[in-house]
Amino acid sequence: MLNILYIDSTVPPDLNQKVDRAQWAKLKQARFTCACCGYQSAPSESVLSGFMQVVNKEVLCAICASALQLQRPVRNLANHGFIIMASDLSQSEVTSLSREIGFAILSGDSARRERAETVFEQLLESEITHSDFQFLTEEEPQTCAEMAVGLTVISSLNRNEYAKYFKDLRYVPNFVAFSHIYEYWSKTSS
Repeated sequence: MLNILYIDSTVPPDLNQKVDRAQWAKLKQARFTCACCGYQSAPSESVLSGFMQVVNKEVLCAICASALQLQRPVRNLANHGFIIMASDLSQSEVTSLSREIGFAILSGDSARRERAETVFEQLLESEITHSDFQFLTEEEPQTCAEMAVGLTVISSLNRNEYAKYFKDLRYVPNFVAFSHIYEYWSKTSS
C-alpha cells in the first residue's frame, strides 16, 4: 500500500531519469510493471524507463512514484496533482482511473473525452483544502508540493493517530503535468 505522505528523497527529480544497469535489471525483472497499480509499460529508445521508476526496490509507474514524492516537480510544475479524500478507493484504483481518464482525453473521441472530464471533475470534488488541515500551517498551500510539506509537519502524531487521520488521502495527477506520459503510454500499451 502506498503512503502518499512518505517522503523518499532517493527518487530522482526527473520522471524519465537515466537508467543505470541495476535499475534496468530491476525494470526488466518486473517486466516494467508497477508494484502498486499493476500497469505495464514498455521501454523505448527515447524513454528507456518507460516512465517507470525503481523506488525502495520496487518498480512503480510515474503516477504511483509521484504519489510517494509529492514535493518533486513534474515537468517543472510543483502543482502536478491534487490530494483527495477517498475512503472507497485505494491509491492504485485512483491511479488506474486517472490513467484511463488521461487516455480518454487524448483519444480524440469527443463523447469519451466529455465523460472522462466529468469523472475527473467528480474526483476533484473530494480534493482536500486548507480548511481541512488549517492546524498544519497558517498559510494556505498553493501547490501539491507545499501541501506535502505541510502534511509532513505532523510528526508529533503517533503512528495510529497519523493513520487514522490520513489513511484515506489519495493522489490524483494533474492532466497537464502528465499528458506527455499518458500520450507515451497510450502509444506503447498493448
